Amino acid sequence: ACGLPVVASNVGVNPEIVQHGENGFVVNTAAEWVSALSELLQSSILRKQMGASGRQRVESGYCIQKTGPRTAELLRAVARQGR
Repeated sequence: ACGLPVVASNVGVNPEIVQHGENGFVVNTAAEWVSALSELLQSSILRKQMGASGRQRVESGYCIQKTGPRTAELLRAVARQGR
C-alpha cells in the first residue's frame, strides 16, 4: 500500500496478494530471496513499476471502500443467524 515493491515468503495469503513479477516477488528459498532483492536493488525502474502496481492492487481490492461493505454484510449475516 506504500507504493513499494514486495518480497514475500510463499506462505499464507502472501501469494494471493503479491502477484509474482508484477507487484513483487513470492519466494521459497534463500537463493530466491537473494535473487529477488538483487534484482530490485539493480533496477530503480522495476522498483517503481512494482511499487505502483502494488499500490493499485491494494486500492482496488483491499481499501476500506471495498472491504467495509463486505465486512458489514458479513456481520449482518452472522447477526441474522443468531436470531
